[in-house]
Amino acid sequence: MHFRGHRGSSGGSDGVGPEGRLRRVATAMALMVAIVVLRLAWLQIFTAADLAKGAENNRTNDIVLHARRGTIYDRNGNVLAMSVDCKDIYANPSEIKDANSVAQVFASLLGGSPSDYLGDLQQDTTFVYVRRRVDTDTASKIEKALDEKNLKGVYFVNNTKRVYPYGNVGVQILGFVNADNEGASGLEYYYNDILAGTNGHMIVETGAGGTPIAGGTSNITEAQNGQDIVLSIDIELQKKAEEQLTAAVKDFETQQGGSIMAMNPRTGEIYAAASYPLPDFKSDNGVDYESLNLKLVSSIYEPGSVFKVITTSIGVDNNLFGPNSTFNIPTELKVGDNKVTDDDWRTSAMDMSVREMLRRSSNVGMAFLETQLIGDERFAAGIDKFGIG
Repeated sequence: MHFRGHRGSSGGSDGVGPEGRLRRVATAMALMVAIVVLRLAWLQIFTAADLAKGAENNRTNDIVLHARRGTIYDRNGNVLAMSVDCKDIYANPSEIKDANSVAQVFASLLGGSPSDYLGDLQQDTTFVYVRRRVDTDTASKIEKALDEKNLKGVYFVNNTKRVYPYGNVGVQILGFVNADNEGASGLEYYYNDILAGTNGHMIVETGAGGTPIAGGTSNITEAQNGQDIVLSIDIELQKKAEEQLTAAVKDFETQQGGSIMAMNPRTGEIYAAASYPLPDFKSDNGVDYESLNLKLVSSIYEPGSVFKVITTSIGVDNNLFGPNSTFNIPTELKVGDNKVTDDDWRTSAMDMSVREMLRRSSNVGMAFLETQLIGDERFAAGIDKFGIG
């Protein structure tokens, strides 16, 4: 017995014939190919440089070659600040197979506990600093200990660190450097561009896992060392000046501190200078950074009383009076719109020598000498001869 089933349309249940379904599949495949082609074009045309740079970065490490900072000398050739050799220690965690043993070596020779180093040694990276500016003896001991235990992945790079042979003497003048060997205060900061030099770079090629390739170093830019400078300071006189300043402040029990300077009045060379309190880097409370300021140059002082010596010198230089010349000085004197008086108030005029005016620091006496004897023209010329203004 034969049954004849119902014949539907030739397109099947979706009403689309075989040719239509093929066209749909072909269109979908064409779209997928187009997307892939466009993506490849985007990568090749627009991001090729970035991808190449990323690949280059993934197989190279940039190591800084530190410039040697210039030496600072006093006027007699004594070294006040110098750079000595040391080592920077870095690790490639991807090469380290036994981080615990490496950490124990570091702890035994650098101090601290192994846990202080494990975090860095277990990072997912190919470069991490372990410790910078380690003295060469300690670095050699670490290198030997690692070799004896066949521990890989730790490297040593030459560097320098700053030392001051005279300790804290003159530190307000010299200043100091920061962790990056850059001047942070004093002359170390002021002359940093001269002293610092220019660091170089060494590109280290790395293979799989960041392992440096033997003989793969390329693109070395040599460091340019800094220049030396010579100061007018006499370090022995500086030491004596600081001792005398400290003794004077304690003897007079002053709460405002004090300052001292030794200089050549003919050339302006400064042989010694200091302000109290002096910085103490050995203090348990840490250094008071305010004490690093040389107040002679960093603080503002009213020039009036200082200028009394200048005023007197101008008059003597012009043969207008001498130290023992005596004048009748009133209790006050009007100068322009201002009334000048003395701190030690007097009820009547008094005869006062120029020497006495300086001893008393008499404002009225100095104003009298300038307005009545010296005059503005000679005063201005005298100031110019002193090189002021």
